[in-house]
Amino acid sequence: MSDQTRELIALFREEAAEVLDRLGRGLLDLEAVAEAERESTVREVFRAAHTLKGSASAAGRNDFAELAHHLESCLDAIRRGALQPGRAVIDASLKAVDVLRAGIDRALTAEELREMSATLDQVRTASQSPSANRRRKGRATKAAASATAGLQGLLAALAKEGRGESAGESGAFRELVQAIAADETAMARPRFARVHAALSDAIGRHPKGTPGLTEAVFQAVDLLQTELRDGASEEEASLVINRLAGLSRPAPQPTAPKEPEYEAAAGTSPAEASVRFPVALLDTILYRLDELVASKLRLDHRREEIESLQELVDRSLAWLRSGAGVEELAANLESLKRQLDLIRGGLAGEAHFLGLTGQSLQDDLNDARMVPIGPALEPLRRLARDLALSLGKEATLDLAGEDVRLDKRLIEQIRDPLIHLVRNAIDHGIETPDERKRVGKPERGQVRISAESRESLVWLEIRDDGRGIDANRIRKVAAERGVVDADRAASMTDREAMNLIFVPGFSTAATVTETSGRGVGLDVVREQVAHLG
Repeated sequence: MSDQTRELIALFREEAAEVLDRLGRGLLDLEAVAEAERESTVREVFRAAHTLKGSASAAGRNDFAELAHHLESCLDAIRRGALQPGRAVIDASLKAVDVLRAGIDRALTAEELREMSATLDQVRTASQSPSANRRRKGRATKAAASATAGLQGLLAALAKEGRGESAGESGAFRELVQAIAADETAMARPRFARVHAALSDAIGRHPKGTPGLTEAVFQAVDLLQTELRDGASEEEASLVINRLAGLSRPAPQPTAPKEPEYEAAAGTSPAEASVRFPVALLDTILYRLDELVASKLRLDHRREEIESLQELVDRSLAWLRSGAGVEELAANLESLKRQLDLIRGGLAGEAHFLGLTGQSLQDDLNDARMVPIGPALEPLRRLARDLALSLGKEATLDLAGEDVRLDKRLIEQIRDPLIHLVRNAIDHGIETPDERKRVGKPERGQVRISAESRESLVWLEIRDDGRGIDANRIRKVAAERGVVDADRAASMTDREAMNLIFVPGFSTAATVTETSGRGVGLDVVREQVAHLG
C-alpha cells in the first residue's frame, strides 16, 4: 500500500467518524421535528449520507459506499416526499449508521451488507404509496444495462484515481462517458440526458487533475445511477449540473476559514487518547515557551555577573590578607554592593516574570484540556430514544449549553452518572403515550440536560416532563421493604422521603427488569457527585 493510499484511507476514517456523528444527530432530529420544520433537517442528513458515499468511493471502500448509497436512497425518498420518516424508517437508518460506524476500520461482511441493504430497501419501498412503488418498478424494468455497466466502469476508474493509481488520461474518461451515450434507453430520459451532457462537456473542457473535477464527476455518475435505478430529484440534478459548469470558474475564497486543529496526546486510556485544540492556542503556548527560553538566557547573563563578582570578592580577600590599605578595600566593597543591588533587582524581576509566564502556560495547557460538553452528551440522545421504545414509551432528549467547555477527564467521570439519570428519568418519570394523553400531555415525553457556566463552576441540570417523584409511594415502599419503620415513614417530610431514593438497594419498581428494580443507580450518582466535589 502506497503512502498516498494510506493517507487517503486515514482521511476517510477521520471524515467518516465525524459525518456519522452528524448523521446520527440529524436522524434523531428528523424523528422529533415537526413536519413543517423538516426540510432543512432532511437536506442535512441526505448530504451527510452523500458525503459518506463519495469519500468511501474515493478511498476504494466500495462496501462502505454501497451501504451508504442504500441509506442515501432512503433519505432521498424522504426528501422527495415519497417516504415518511416513521419509526421503522428511523430505526433502520440508525442501525445502518451503527453498521457503517463498525465498518470504518474494517471491511463490512457480505452478510452485514446484504441484510442492512435489504432492510433499508424494504422500509423504503414498504412505506411508499402503491403508485410510487409501481413507478419505481416501471423504472427498474426499463433500466439501461449498457449505461449501468458504463457508469460502474467510470466509478471504478474514479476509485483508482482516488487511490493514487493510474486510471489513464482524460481521454479514458471521455471514452467511458461516450459509451454511456450510446444507450438509447438511458438517453431517452430528459434528466439523464441533461446531466450526461454536462458531464461530457466538463470532461472535454478540463484535463485530468483539474481541482474539483474528480469529485464533480463522481457526483454526476452517482446521480445518473440513481436516476436509472430509482429516479433522481430535479433539485439534485440542478446542483450537479451547476457544479460541473462551475469548474471553469475560480472557487470563491472563504470569508472565515475554519481554523485547523492539532491533536496532542492526553493520556493512555482509549477515552483520553487525544485532545484537540485550536492552532491559536498552540501558537500562544509556543509564545510562552519562547518567553521561558528568553528568561533562561537572561538568567545565564546574571550567572555570569555573579561569577564576575566572585572574582572581585576573591581579590578583596587577597588584599585584606596582604594588609592592603582600607581605602582600596572600601572601594572594592562599594563596587561589590552596587553590583549586588543590580543583580538582586534583576533576579527579583525575573522571578516575577517567570511566575507570571508559568501561570499563563499552566492556564493555556488547562484550556487545551477543555472541550465542549456537547459531543459527550450526544450519545445519550440515542440511548434515551432506544430505552423509551423498549419500554413502550416515546421520549426525546434535548441538550442545551453544548458549547460549555469542561475538562475532558471530568467529562469522562460524569458520563456514567448522566446515563443513570437519563435511564431513571425515562423508566420512572416518563409515562406511556396513553397515560400522557389522558392528562393532556404530548404523547412524546421530553428529557432535558442543560449545561451552564457560572463563574468558575459548570452547572449541569437534568429534568423531565414526566409524572415526577411520588413521595407517598416512596414512604409506602420504604416501610414495606424495611428501609425505615412505618412510624418514621409516616412522619417524614416530602423532601426527607425523596432522599430515600439515594439509599443503596432501594427502588420503587414493582418488579426487577433489565432497566430497573435492583436499586442500583441513584446511589452511584450521589457517590460520584460527592467524589467530584
